[in-house]
Amino acid sequence: PEYSDIDQPSFLIYREDNTNWLVNSVSGRVDMDPDRNQERLVLNENVIINGVTADGTQVNIYTDTLTIYPEEKSLHSDSDVLFESDGMMSSSTGFSADLNTNVIYQLANGQMQYDN
Repeated sequence: PEYSDIDQPSFLIYREDNTNWLVNSVSGRVDMDPDRNQERLVLNENVIINGVTADGTQVNIYTDTLTIYPEEKSLHSDSDVLFESDGMMSSSTGFSADLNTNVIYQLANGQMQYDN
């Protein structure tokens, strides 16, 4: 088949520094991205990402849609997204992340709140 539908996907993305990111959602689809010529995973509904940054900070990310390129270990969403971490909360419309470098870009309408 050209794609596979997945109910309640839950998986770990392992990194070279022995940390990992747990990703869960209600549904998903695995297919080939013809522009990149690589496999992609598109997750929908209640996407939750839990991980640890390079400095050991726990991060939780919530959104409605997420595209993952497992080979690149990259994530992308155009949906509203909420980031939560110890003493910090941030929201934006869309984000991109490179899990190899732990770089996350908020794409539009970014807002951040720090708690003391």
